[in-house]
Amino acid sequence: MASDTPIIEKLDKPYSLHNGDAVEWLQTLPDDSIDLVITDPAYESLEKHRAIGTTTRLKNSKSSSNDWFTIFPNSRFPELFTEIYRVLKNNSHFYLFCDSDTMFVAKPIGEACGFKFWKPIVWDKKKIGMGYHYRARHLAE
Repeated sequence: MASDTPIIEKLDKPYSLHNGDAVEWLQTLPDDSIDLVITDPAYESLEKHRAIGTTTRLKNSKSSSNDWFTIFPNSRFPELFTEIYRVLKNNSHFYLFCDSDTMFVAKPIGEACGFKFWKPIVWDKKKIGMGYHYRARHLAE
């Protein structure tokens, strides 16, 4: 039976949303205080698509989101992962959404910070549409 109660009202724990620099915000949190981190940063490899205009979501155009975000550079992953590792409780999880280019950069950095890489979680897109070159139906296997 469907409920008319919004999902936010069903949460039994408080939550909050923050808009700002993730590393700076994480630095304000105490050690071992977070149960789960899920993040989808605007990873650096998106710039290669923006630079050649192969995705309308990233290039400047009428149908684009244009510059609504700034790229999170690969060079900042060590400080981000260090802070995430510090604030996560034992036996908790960290999920990073990224493309395969970024995965190969992020994995060794995360492991150096103490994370154990289990395996990639693959988003099987089922219907991918047309693209500027051959399209992957998933990010990794």
